[in-house]
Amino acid sequence: MFLTRFLFKLIIWGGVVLTLLVVLVWWLKPSPKQTVTSSSLHRQELVPKADPIIEPTSQVKQIGLFALGDSTTYLVRRTSTVELSTALDIALRQVATTLLDLPEDTSAIPAGTYLNEAYVDQHATGYLDFSNHLIKNHIGGSSAEYLTLQAILETIHLNFPEQIKKVQILVEGREVESIAGHFDTSQPLEVQVKDYVFQ
Repeated sequence: MFLTRFLFKLIIWGGVVLTLLVVLVWWLKPSPKQTVTSSSLHRQELVPKADPIIEPTSQVKQIGLFALGDSTTYLVRRTSTVELSTALDIALRQVATTLLDLPEDTSAIPAGTYLNEAYVDQHATGYLDFSNHLIKNHIGGSSAEYLTLQAILETIHLNFPEQIKKVQILVEGREVESIAGHFDTSQPLEVQVKDYVFQ
């Protein structure tokens, strides 16, 4: 009787131990996906890694700027080499800022004028938000005002002939009726300037 009970317990515990061993072996055994052989490692080393494609964010370009000629009654085209962004809004700001940075004696833009903001909307209209110096420091007169507008518009058209079709002049974030009282700037202006187009 005692021997029978002992054998029964031995069989039960043996079965439990055997089951645990099987589970342990199964758990520790690597799956086929995890098996890494030296030959597979060698093949991986032979496959060249492709470098990620990095798009340039800017490029050195020669831009055109319109400045006053010798007699200050007409504009001439000048060039400048700049690191120009591939993002249109930033490139517009860079070109406009370069125009504003022309020497005072050759610039058709009033002294002290700086750019607050520049962007382009979905209708290919560029917005240039100037400081109030554009109006406050303007020398006045229809000819001078015409040259100021022409310098801005022709410069934008020359550098962005396809991307920007019109320009809205803003001063301190607001539309203004005129810079010096002779030409209407309350609406977006065509970048291709023709005589008396602003009147």
